[in-house]
Amino acid sequence: MKVTTMLDSILIRRIVLVVVLLMSWPVASAPQYPPKRSAILAPGQNTQAWMAAADVKIYASPDVTGPVLESLSWTDRRSVDHALLGVAPSGWLPLLPFDGRPAGWVREEGVVLGDGMRRVIACWPIKFAYISIGDYAVRVQFNRNGTGVAVEESDEPDPKAPDRERIHVYMEKNLVALVRLRTGKADFVGFIPYEEGSRTLHEDMASLEKQQKFSDAELRGCGPQPMLRRKSG
Repeated sequence: MKVTTMLDSILIRRIVLVVVLLMSWPVASAPQYPPKRSAILAPGQNTQAWMAAADVKIYASPDVTGPVLESLSWTDRRSVDHALLGVAPSGWLPLLPFDGRPAGWVREEGVVLGDGMRRVIACWPIKFAYISIGDYAVRVQFNRNGTGVAVEESDEPDPKAPDRERIHVYMEKNLVALVRLRTGKADFVGFIPYEEGSRTLHEDMASLEKQQKFSDAELRGCGPQPMLRRKSG
């Protein structure tokens, strides 16, 4: 009986010791992520912010009454500063320094993020366009669902690229991206300002004489803007 009692006592002391050790063991705290203040930037998204208007002001601080560092225009781009994103006021994006330019702040309403583009699914109004962006020139035959075939006509074409490539049109606000389907992923080849309501590409990118639109009969039932795939979530 005494042996059993001693064994029970030893067992109890060991259990108490284990409990004490467990209680004193340092517990790793859950990682503290900064609050997501940006309405258009989610984890894993492209950090390139493309300007989606003719005059997008970059401010020294998130305050429209403060100093303006510079004004950017269609398709100019800057990188988002993730380190400051957690403390960014709602409606603002912090930008990293770029090419000697200082860091700054921009209103979300004036930009589009690369991964924020949505696929055109219907009512794409342009049947044909000759598009020239810098050294890149391409003839594109479109379908109304946003698909198409592009033929590059650059002075120094990519020797690894095929002569004809299937593309799909992606869009957000008034920016358009032609996406090559060759790689099976979104491969942005150029952002093109889209004239709101006019159903034409901006003439800085594709002269009106070199654009052909689908007829009113072919676009019957369509509104002034193409139909886009719904955002998930």
